Amino acid sequence: MLEKYEEIIQAIHKDAQESSNRDAGRSKILIRWHSPPAGWTLLNTDGASKGNPGRAGGGGVLRGDKGEWICGFGESMRVCTTMKAEIKVVLRGLKIAKSLDITRLWVQVDSFNLVELLKGESHSCAEHAPIVSQCRAIINHEGSEVLISHCYREANKIADALANIGCNLTSGLAMYD
Repeated sequence: MLEKYEEIIQAIHKDAQESSNRDAGRSKILIRWHSPPAGWTLLNTDGASKGNPGRAGGGGVLRGDKGEWICGFGESMRVCTTMKAEIKVVLRGLKIAKSLDITRLWVQVDSFNLVELLKGESHSCAEHAPIVSQCRAIINHEGSEVLISHCYREANKIADALANIGCNLTSGLAMYD
């Protein structure tokens, strides 16, 4: 029994040493939300699925170049995967921005895969292709500028909270002015 205990302790120490060695060359950075450049509006979105696939929702927030709240939203997406919820909520956000006549929009999401899909750097599966196509049509619409980029989860907390609200909605879209 004592031998097993010592073996476990040695494994823990070895794991801690390896972890320390991996982190030796890294530096810490402050992650936070940043307002967009003057004249731009920032859309942060996030999708969530409780089960993947499971009860899903999405949420997003539009904020101006001084960080002011323009609107937020949460939407029930019934049952789907996290990726489908992520794509659908970007489409919803793009449509809301378009309805508000926003012509300079910066979209930030916390999914690298979604950024690649929206930029056309990777191909979507057949299930997601129609939604991605709708997103790209709005993104590439003449007369507007749309940037797509990744942000860390820590800078996307409001969208994450709104996505969880969307998961808990029985149906439809909730807007927060």
